[in-house]
Amino acid sequence: MSQSNTLRLDRARLSEYSYSGLGSSPSIRLLNVRRNTLDFQDGSSQKVCSLDTYTLAELPPYTALSYTWGPPVDSPECIAKYATTKEWVLEENGTYYALPITMSLYNALQHLTVGEKAVTAIWIDALCICQKDLEERAAQVNLMGDIYTLCRDTVVWLGQVEDFSCDITAFSRLHAIVLTAFHTYSKAHLGGDIIKMGNDWTAENFYERLNIQEHKGRLDWKGYHRFYQECQWFKRAWVHQEVSFSPEVYFRCGFHDFDFFILAGLPVFLDAADVPIGALMHDVNLLSETVTMLPWMRAKLLWDLRVRCEDIGSRPWRKFRAKAVALPVEYVSLDFFLYCIRLLRVADSTDPRDRVYAALGYLNRSLPPGSPPLVQPDYKSPVQDVFTRTAGMFLDNLPDLSVLSEVEDPSLRKLKGLPSWVPDFTVNVESIGANRFNATKVNGKKLLGAKRVRVEGRKLFLRGVPLGRVSAVSEPASAISMEGTTEQVVLNATVQSIRHWFALLDTMHPQRVKRVYKKASLLEVLWRTLITGHDGRKYFGSYAQGSNQMFHDFLLGWMFRARVSALQTPTPGQYHIDLRPEHATGPCWPSAAEINGFVGAEMAASANMQGIALAGDTRQLLATFVAVTQNLMCFSNALGIHTTDRKLFAMEEGFLGHGPLSAQRGDQVWLVDGSRMPMVLRPAEERGCFALVGEAYVHGCMKGEMWGGTWKSVKTVELCLV
Repeated sequence: MSQSNTLRLDRARLSEYSYSGLGSSPSIRLLNVRRNTLDFQDGSSQKVCSLDTYTLAELPPYTALSYTWGPPVDSPECIAKYATTKEWVLEENGTYYALPITMSLYNALQHLTVGEKAVTAIWIDALCICQKDLEERAAQVNLMGDIYTLCRDTVVWLGQVEDFSCDITAFSRLHAIVLTAFHTYSKAHLGGDIIKMGNDWTAENFYERLNIQEHKGRLDWKGYHRFYQECQWFKRAWVHQEVSFSPEVYFRCGFHDFDFFILAGLPVFLDAADVPIGALMHDVNLLSETVTMLPWMRAKLLWDLRVRCEDIGSRPWRKFRAKAVALPVEYVSLDFFLYCIRLLRVADSTDPRDRVYAALGYLNRSLPPGSPPLVQPDYKSPVQDVFTRTAGMFLDNLPDLSVLSEVEDPSLRKLKGLPSWVPDFTVNVESIGANRFNATKVNGKKLLGAKRVRVEGRKLFLRGVPLGRVSAVSEPASAISMEGTTEQVVLNATVQSIRHWFALLDTMHPQRVKRVYKKASLLEVLWRTLITGHDGRKYFGSYAQGSNQMFHDFLLGWMFRARVSALQTPTPGQYHIDLRPEHATGPCWPSAAEINGFVGAEMAASANMQGIALAGDTRQLLATFVAVTQNLMCFSNALGIHTTDRKLFAMEEGFLGHGPLSAQRGDQVWLVDGSRMPMVLRPAEERGCFALVGEAYVHGCMKGEMWGGTWKSVKTVELCLV
């Protein structure tokens, strides 16, 4: 480079950059990069850059930068390395100024502004928004959806290669080999339709089907898993809309480049095929992990959300969403906003308010043109006020009370001072699935308003009827995961859970149960309640013999193992499983003869494992063992999904329910007008007021069976902070 294109500066002599206002028209700043180079006395250099303001109507082609403000990897070494603050020098009217930036941004800019792939105009949140000006920051957040929609592309800076403990070259090679083979397989066997994949893939047939047997044992699956465990970018809340709205998205790790559809395409394939990733890694600690628990599923989540945003805001998009969520078209934008906020509860943000504002682009982009703003970003208000206003906005504008299903168990709350009916959006929570139910026969075409819902300060006024009172609660279910545990530990945890369930059932009055559930056996009510009304076949696959049979086999397998263990221990009482005779009936209850006879099935399985040839009745015993074991495992997996952070409860009226961890005897269960789910309420100190403990599944009440008829009297209840 010629001397005329280089300027030497002393950083110590530079003043800090001062931002000018953006003006009244919707505008943003861009970092414009010039060809000239600045050399500094400390030996560093950078391209000459300036911050220039443009209205949205006159924007030049630009690249948006997405990155992690802090260390790209959450390790002690990386944290120490990135603790240093750097400076980026900006030119304005011939004078140079310094602006403090993070080490992560400094590294990203050094890569983006030099070389063959250098960009000349960049939007970067930390530089293009005056972060100290809270009003400007709020106004720019409102434009975030436009910023990423209008850019030419988005470059995601993941960090330096040396920041990661895995081999990034091997990471890239794995994608190239597996995805190329999968696309070939998909065209040949699926007609390009991944939905036809099937879930019968195993670690053995994976390489054979893809015709990559020569790579078996040579692909770095552990490094693949570790990359997503370490990479902090995928955990950020803001990255979702950055990926959703950008025309093109590229990832860069050092000098390694990845297309978004390559990076996210592999998790989409692994999820569709239900590939046992633990077996591919030869990692026993991951053998029982479901796909949705694995860290690389964050990339698939970004893919799914981007797909859902195709043509967002258009009339076809709104009509499609309306049909998908069974709501009138006028509500789909707000419902989608709530859906996106729910997704961001698993993500990280420096400012808690961004658990709401990082999803605001989805609302703004999906509303019809000319719609009034429903949420205005405000970084001056306390977080509690922001969350309360957001919850109130949903209550005022949605045709149901679905936001109440977002309220987490009181024991899980992090934010102090929230009304009990306002979700703490900083806490991840799994809803039971309110969209599957309609306990109060909500009419989506009739907007809730002041007649049924009223917010007054911290109080929420509703109308509803009491369903009954909680008479007993079970202990929370013990973990029944096989992950990294011995068979004996799993047995002990499972037996303990079954004992808790049966102890709860023994508190229920048989006549009251019969009055509520008619001819259904209480054990059938139990398993349906445990998995919150899902049809058992959702989890139990083609080999399931029926849902009641599945729970029967679950009990049979564990009660047999418990009986064997009781004979081998000096404290057999811990393995004693019993249920009062009135409840131990129906197709789910294994008889003593079945339990005693299962020893033959165990022996047949053992002989088969030893390679002993089986014939006649012995083969039938082996088939019985396989069927029972498969059903046992599948129901255990379903329990793992639906019993986390929840507990069973019985009601004085004979109902059985599944609700929040903090539910206790004396709590009341209400059917609240406009809520698809029953709600567990606790009387507050102020007379006539209640605290919301959380939503609940109450078997026999989820489809409106108890709304109307003898339950016509509607009483105003008041939900307020406990």
